[in-house]
Amino acid sequence: MKHFLEENKRKLPKWSTQEIFVKTVQDWKTISPIEKGKWTSEYEREKTLYDIRYTDYMKKISPKQLESIRNLKKKRSEDKIKRQLRREKKKEVEELGKPKYPGNAFILYVSTLDRGEAASKDFVSGAARQWHLLPEERQNVFREKAKKKLEEYQRELAEWEAKMLKAGRVDLVRSSQLGPELKQDLQSRKHQH
Repeated sequence: MKHFLEENKRKLPKWSTQEIFVKTVQDWKTISPIEKGKWTSEYEREKTLYDIRYTDYMKKISPKQLESIRNLKKKRSEDKIKRQLRREKKKEVEELGKPKYPGNAFILYVSTLDRGEAASKDFVSGAARQWHLLPEERQNVFREKAKKKLEEYQRELAEWEAKMLKAGRVDLVRSSQLGPELKQDLQSRKHQH
């Protein structure tokens, strides 16, 4: 499947990783059993070679290096869990209707531009150059809009946080908005986990 994946990446450079993966799975399903057998045998041969090299490598490393590898794996696993928890919390607050930060003046300016076919990095760097060339009074229009949107966001966020406090969801409220007792309660909860 690796071969098909790489071929699809080359043929379809504008497709997302997910689209390419779906196409690759479809391609794999359509090939003959003989062709699948050929690729499966190739995989098994490469896997056997990998296993031999891995075993040789593991024999050459010291106990200290092995411990270091284990610690790194453990840290990566813990980091993955933290990222997953952050994603889940982000999804939850979105579902609970938390207002979204409106962005600054530059973000508002960028939202008025047409990206076209430009790559994200090229588009943003080009937009930054254009922003710096804009006359001050034109930039100020976007700054004023951003200021008004920020004030509206802060008002909506305060209302949302009050609603969360009433619902007993102290964990979703910024600590700066909590009273001393709630801050202390939240800290003790964090230390328990």
